[in-house]
Amino acid sequence: MNDSLSIYDREQTTVKLYTDLATTDREAFRRAATSAYESFNVHDRVFIDKFESTSATPYDVLILWKDMLLPVSHTLRTKRSDLMFRNAMMKHLVLDTDEVQSTIHQVINMRESDAIRKFTVRLYPLDKKKDTYRKQRAHIADLLLMFQQEIFDLKDRYVSYMMYKYVAQQQEMTIIDPYASFLKRAVAARRIRAERRNVIRAEQARLACIQLRIHELRTANGMLLGDILDMNVDLIVVLGLRNQYEKHIAKLPTSDAISAAKRLAIFETETQTFREGYIDSATTDPVEVSLEITRSMTKSIDGLLLRIFDLPMMQKNQLLVHAKQYRELTRERADILQAQQTRSLSR
Repeated sequence: MNDSLSIYDREQTTVKLYTDLATTDREAFRRAATSAYESFNVHDRVFIDKFESTSATPYDVLILWKDMLLPVSHTLRTKRSDLMFRNAMMKHLVLDTDEVQSTIHQVINMRESDAIRKFTVRLYPLDKKKDTYRKQRAHIADLLLMFQQEIFDLKDRYVSYMMYKYVAQQQEMTIIDPYASFLKRAVAARRIRAERRNVIRAEQARLACIQLRIHELRTANGMLLGDILDMNVDLIVVLGLRNQYEKHIAKLPTSDAISAAKRLAIFETETQTFREGYIDSATTDPVEVSLEITRSMTKSIDGLLLRIFDLPMMQKNQLLVHAKQYRELTRERADILQAQQTRSLSR
């Protein structure tokens, strides 16, 4: 079948789903893969392997059965008891009432045989000199003796097995095949233990790198990002206020724009609502907070906002990049720690 797509081309959604699982939770993927290996038992494997050839794969057989032969079989089956079709046969073939049903069965049986022949030859072409695919064509008959649901179930088990096997190879993960020999299972178990040790070492090394980079990000620009995070300030909102402040400054005459006092007044106007909201949200019980504490908090938020507003454009953009890196690193760290905790609980 030169026009056929490979199993990996047609099952890209499944490949992506399994790959996501393998990259986020290796042990959950390993358990699911082992279950899929077990479901695709020895009898299934022997049966499926008989379809393998240079002309077609087992997947080609199962997909073509679903896409080509099954719709024809379904249509012909409904015609056996279709009253309109029965009447049309009687009319156009000039049949008597007592002979029409047997004629319908004969026609449908011939059509089914022809559909099966086309289906089989498309997978395994005839060769007049040497019947290369004789065994495969004979095995098609064994497949068609099965119930439709049995074939669908076989296809699902086969695809699941192949996809888990493919993703495991791509991710360099060892899976224990329950039907492999004792020696192969023992070797696989030893490899899995080694892989787990390597994963733990890699995770610990990555956590150390993340921690170092997070420290660098927090302490850059005089601890600016660290202070923003410690004070729980929304940087995007603050940069939006800075943008409004800069627009306001740009509209001023040059003499006013260079006046530090007027720029400070505009800063206070643009940030007043934010500063008041921050103070209120930072105090659990504003009534009991002393004026001294409130003044200290006001100075702190004012100082932080002024530092952000005074940043040159390049440093402002760098601050945004650093904040994005910080979010990504903390998310990655949390994912690693969660994976480690999940593995610990599953043991």
